[in-house]
Parts: sequence; C-alpha cells; structure tokens
Amino acid sequence: MAIGFVFVAIVFTVGLGLDWVTTWAIWPIIILTFAGIYFSLRACGAGIDWLARRKTWVKTYELVKVTCRTNHGDPELRLVDSDGRGVEVAISDLQGDRRIWDLTYNGILHSVIAGGAQTNGQLHMMLRLPYPGPATRAHKAAQPTENDSNDDRIDES
Repeated sequence: MAIGFVFVAIVFTVGLGLDWVTTWAIWPIIILTFAGIYFSLRACGAGIDWLARRKTWVKTYELVKVTCRTNHGDPELRLVDSDGRGVEVAISDLQGDRRIWDLTYNGILHSVIAGGAQTNGQLHMMLRLPYPGPATRAHKAAQPTENDSNDDRIDES
C-alpha cells in the first residue's frame, strides 16, 4: 500500500512538479482511492458454514486441508474444502471482525478434530489448535461393516 502511494507521488511530481502537494482537491481523490483499494483487498464474509474472500469461498465445516504460513510477517491461512475450492486469507483480516473469526475458527476446529483435515505445525502453533487424538483418527479410519450394530449395550446373560 505504501509502495503504491510512493508511486503515485512520483508520478504526480514528475507530471505536475511539487505544486500538487498544496492542491487540496487532489488529496480527497488520493485518500478515497487508496481507502477503496485497501478495504476491497481485505474484504471477508462468513456464514454459519462458509467463508468468502473476494470471489472465492469454502465450506468451513468440510475443510480437507488447513495450513498456515507467514507471508512478510502476517500469518496467512490457506483453506481447501472437500469440493476443491480454496481461500487464502490473513489471520488479521479474519480477527478484525469477531463474528467472522468465531465462525471461521469453529469451522476449522471441527474440520481438524472431527473431520481429520490435513494441517501443518504452524497452524497449530498460531491458532493454539489442538491436534486430533488417536481416537479421532481411528474413528475416521474405521469403516462400518454389515455386522456392526448400533446397540452398544453389554449382554450380561
């Protein structure tokens, strides 16, 4: 963002000299343009079971891969759902709105613990996310058979 402002300042200075700095009518245009760019790049939306960023979205309770990486100091999440859709978003963008963060975190937590989504160590460290236990992995790996019954009572006869 700062690089863009410096570029615009150089272009104005080359084209108009330093007179543009004292022309008040140019400043609202510059400020509104950069504010629009800034907020359009950071826009996120979330529902009960989805997260959208720009024109892409994922089902947060059907995530198959959730990873975190640090991109120039700002941790970024990469979410991929069961349909192959992917979203990359900075954690700070999600945490900027508490409701969006809560919806997203709950979906990630469910996908990792109950769904067995693929993760990396940095994700668990950054979000303080628990690792799925052995029972969760065993439950996911076990497939029901025809002889399985829903009756878990012990026969004491």
